[in-house]
Amino acid sequence: MTNRLDRPGVDLVLGLGERNTPRPCATDDCEHDADYYVLTDDVLSEYVCEEHLERTVERAQA
Repeated sequence: MTNRLDRPGVDLVLGLGERNTPRPCATDDCEHDADYYVLTDDVLSEYVCEEHLERTVERAQA
């Protein structure tokens, strides 16, 4: 199951479930698998791990 998180100023944040294809975290030098899909604006999106989620959300809100 995929969970949608509500983050003001960010178009979409989805928690990836076990049925999603594993993807690497988009953050440079991170070796974790992504836990979230973040649509940072109408065009750009990133897959990020739990550790980098808040930083990605803050960047998208700016």
